[in-house]
Amino acid sequence: MTDPDEALAVTQANVQSYFAASLEALLGDAADQIAWEEWVASVRFASEETWFRCNAFLLAHTLGRFLARSAPGEPDAPRDDWLDAFVGAVASGDARAELVLWASAPVDNPVANDSVRFSAALWSMCTALRTSRPLDGARPGPFTEPVWLDDPDMVWSPSDERG
Repeated sequence: MTDPDEALAVTQANVQSYFAASLEALLGDAADQIAWEEWVASVRFASEETWFRCNAFLLAHTLGRFLARSAPGEPDAPRDDWLDAFVGAVASGDARAELVLWASAPVDNPVANDSVRFSAALWSMCTALRTSRPLDGARPGPFTEPVWLDDPDMVWSPSDERG
């Protein structure tokens, strides 16, 4: 395999398989919030640079796949417009909309860096999935296009950690 995009796509397919298996295990074990947070933190730190360039997005896509076949645990639970739009993009296979929504993930702090925004979006998605109930039907598939976010505004830099 000499094509870098092909190699990236294969690697990312393996990463998404790992994410899906891990989510299945967390859901099957009825893991508490701490277990979910520890798992996401371990993935983030193991990912290093690839966290901001692709793995955070791929985790969001995988969470979206699970959320596409689930319903809120409480019928009157508050709705999150961004989350609904992101899961809708995952369910419809609209890769461009997913990436645009990911890049614009909201956070209550207007000066938050990408690290904070991505973490907030993922915690929101994990909480929604952890408290949801599964629905019948097949989940949408993995993200099939190679993803490598090169935009400097979308990628972590050491200054992000300093605030």
